[in-house]
Amino acid sequence: MKPTLLKKFILAFLFVAIIPLLIASFGSINKAENELKTSLNEKYYLITEQITTQIDQIYINNWISDLQFLTNSLDYQEGLDESAINTILNSFLNQNEALVLISINQENFTSPKHFLKTDKLNQFVQNDSTIIEKLITFENKNPEETGKTFINSTISSQNNSDLFLPIEMTFEFDFGAIAVIRAIFELKPILEFLNKDITTGKTELYVIDESGNVIFTNPLGKFQKGEGFRYPISEKIKENLKGKSRTFTLESFDFEDKKYLSYVSRTSFTNWAIVVVDEFGTAYALVNQMRNDIALWVLVAIILCLFFSVIFSRSFAGSMKYLTNVAHEIGQGNFGIKVKIPSKDEIGQLAKALEEMAKDLRERELMKHFMSESTVQMITKSGDKIENNVERKEITVFFSDIRGFTAFSEISEPEQVISMLNNFISLQSERVAEFGGEIDKFVGDEIFALFMGKDSEKRAIKCALEIQSDLEKARQKIGEKIHVGIGIHSGIAVMGTVGYGQRKDHTVLGNTVNLGARLCSAAKPDSIIISETVYEKVSQFFDANEIEKINAKGISQPVKVYEILKEITEV
Repeated sequence: MKPTLLKKFILAFLFVAIIPLLIASFGSINKAENELKTSLNEKYYLITEQITTQIDQIYINNWISDLQFLTNSLDYQEGLDESAINTILNSFLNQNEALVLISINQENFTSPKHFLKTDKLNQFVQNDSTIIEKLITFENKNPEETGKTFINSTISSQNNSDLFLPIEMTFEFDFGAIAVIRAIFELKPILEFLNKDITTGKTELYVIDESGNVIFTNPLGKFQKGEGFRYPISEKIKENLKGKSRTFTLESFDFEDKKYLSYVSRTSFTNWAIVVVDEFGTAYALVNQMRNDIALWVLVAIILCLFFSVIFSRSFAGSMKYLTNVAHEIGQGNFGIKVKIPSKDEIGQLAKALEEMAKDLRERELMKHFMSESTVQMITKSGDKIENNVERKEITVFFSDIRGFTAFSEISEPEQVISMLNNFISLQSERVAEFGGEIDKFVGDEIFALFMGKDSEKRAIKCALEIQSDLEKARQKIGEKIHVGIGIHSGIAVMGTVGYGQRKDHTVLGNTVNLGARLCSAAKPDSIIISETVYEKVSQFFDANEIEKINAKGISQPVKVYEILKEITEV
């Protein structure tokens, strides 16, 4: 079933109005999403950069620098004076507020030495009796590597009220003994900084160590000790921490039927991950609002399209139906039709264009009567490259010339001359077409025709015999003493286009054509003259007599020719 005009109008309006609107809208949405993504990247980068910078500064300026100062102090001891070492460690412990425990182990010690702030001991025992064992246990398994710093996983009490970071550092005494210092730092300074200087709003933020433990998080916008990471990207974060890259890109993930955004950065020394998590809908609220607005505008556009489609289709249908009938008439060959639409809008222009098209088609149809069939085929085949259409082709040329036409035209009225000429040319042309030939051109009272393909010589001679027979009957009927001489030759000729930009002609050239014309000139009235080339191919089909040789332009020796008498009838 063909779509109605109304449906076409609806589709047209949708295509012209709504599709560009959708394309532009989606382009705007994509641009907004990209800009928002860039903005979120910058926002999350600034948040995580503040945190990582502060943690790195605390680590270097406070903890590591203090431990290096301590190892330098111990390094100056000239022997293993345990009393002096105890004094140095106790003094260092009391002067460092964030330090809660320090231990030293050396191969000459019977056991590691531990120094713990007294006020912290009761607190630890009260909160978690097992935490002391965790704090004093050395984790560096290769103390021979001096000058190395080892940062271990954070330690928390069972109720998660206390959170510590163990740092172990190896050094060598002047007298050659290797020792390991284990310092336990409270993470309160970092927590105090986060709550003082970092504002995240509703954005979730987590500080996670390389074992996947949540150190800090910020429910309700305030940081506190972490209680666990609920999102399904823990393993990916741990994998990222094993690599060398410090910053990771913004990514999305699904959790509990919601879509989230995550951004992960890492500290330079403690190898902690700073993880930002945001609900996708919250982060992209502006884009979602744009989508809703676009959906509303598209709905309005569809309603308007339907309304105007009905109005325009009704006013347009009558004119289109009339123009359809006109086009059908032109398709049937009625190129003289007049299109009667008075409007000057696009419909009127279309009507005028149809009328002009019919006029052009009529002119082209008339022009085909003035061209040979090969010329029409060449134009159709070549298109705009007519000037390059040149080829060598084997053809049979057929020349026919009316004898006594000049004398007849001198004593007859012009109208009578043209009428007689057209009658004789029409008679010959019909026979040429009957035997598969085509008229190349008319030159005054002469016909130049081409025969191509299989048996072209045989068909040309049979055509010539029929023409002579037809002309004999015509002379008896009209009483005019009009005769024709026919010359036929076959061979290779150059077929192509000659002329210049404004005027061109498609024709055949060469000695084959010249000899054919010379044979026609030599032919007596009512005779058919063929070349030796033609005779060799048709001698078994026609009776012919060899006649006097003729001289032809471009050929040094006289040419042997034959006169066709009749077709040999099979018995």
